Amino acid sequence: ASHTPEPHAELESNRAPEEPAAAEPDITPEPEPVLRAEPEDAVFAKHASDAPKRRQLRADTAGDHELDDDEIDEYRLVDFEGIGRSFKRRIIERRKEKAIKKAEKAKRAEAAAKQKAERKALEAEQRREAKQAAEAEKARIAQEKAQVREAAAANEAAAQRDAVQQAHAEPELERYANSASRYEDHYQSVDDEYDDAYAAQGVVRAHPTLEKALRHDVNGEHAKETLANADELVVISVLSRDPEGFDGDKLLELMMACGLRYCRAMGVFNRFETESPNSELQFSMVNVLKPGTFPIEEMDEFVTPGITFLMPLPGAVDSSAAFEAMVETAMVVVRHMGGELKDENRSVMTAQTIEFARQRVHEFERRHRLHRHMQAR
Repeated sequence: ASHTPEPHAELESNRAPEEPAAAEPDITPEPEPVLRAEPEDAVFAKHASDAPKRRQLRADTAGDHELDDDEIDEYRLVDFEGIGRSFKRRIIERRKEKAIKKAEKAKRAEAAAKQKAERKALEAEQRREAKQAAEAEKARIAQEKAQVREAAAANEAAAQRDAVQQAHAEPELERYANSASRYEDHYQSVDDEYDDAYAAQGVVRAHPTLEKALRHDVNGEHAKETLANADELVVISVLSRDPEGFDGDKLLELMMACGLRYCRAMGVFNRFETESPNSELQFSMVNVLKPGTFPIEEMDEFVTPGITFLMPLPGAVDSSAAFEAMVETAMVVVRHMGGELKDENRSVMTAQTIEFARQRVHEFERRHRLHRHMQAR
């Protein structure tokens, strides 16, 4: 018997192969975008955490399910990237503002520091100037005190020198007085003789002082050569304090009393060391007005604003004695005729300048003596 296939098997063989079932779509949600917060974003992160969280899509809504408009609005994603960019812009702007404020603060601090430094420098300069002014004032006061002390010392030294000079001058004055007395006695005896002669002849005499000067006229050639060949001249002038000047008649009497002799050839008065015709010249007296001469025969009408004594170096054998005699003769004029001593520059001659001139004479005498000693060898 033939085998008959079963109907179910036939149906299954004639059935077309079924297509495999469609695979379910993968509905795994994509990872959410995450913003990395910087340290400056902390304040904004707090606000971001308070924002409503995005709702997770349910698994059963995946697939071919179509969403209507309401559901699309409900499940629309928030644009965190835009918010982040906005936050970053604001952070950058704030950073710039902070940087600007910081720079301005630094600039203000620098300006304040500069002003403070300038103020300190100014105060230091003011303190330095005040200190210098105080030191200068202190130095000025010290200098003034030193000058006062020096002036007091100089006055004391001058007083001592004057006292010494006065002590030395007293014997010299006595010598001058004796000399004047001797001259007067000599002149008086001669005058008596001339008086008798004039009386016998019936002649009217001239002024006795003038006659003395004329009778004792000396040859001035030697004195003239001494003055011309002098290496140095010590000059002392006596100027009258009276605007009318010195009276010639009185001046003549003083000069004759002090031992000066009139030289007609020179027209001036000379004083010699001795009465010898070959005596060395001590000093000469000339008129301050050019040509420096005295009109001996017109002395009663003669006036002069001053006289000048000239001491030649070398001249007298004893230059120191000649200098002292010249100084004393000048002082006689000062005391008796109201004069004022002047030096060679017509400046007031003080005790100090007289001492300087005295030392000058001593130094010249020392050098001259040494020179003569060397020549003798």
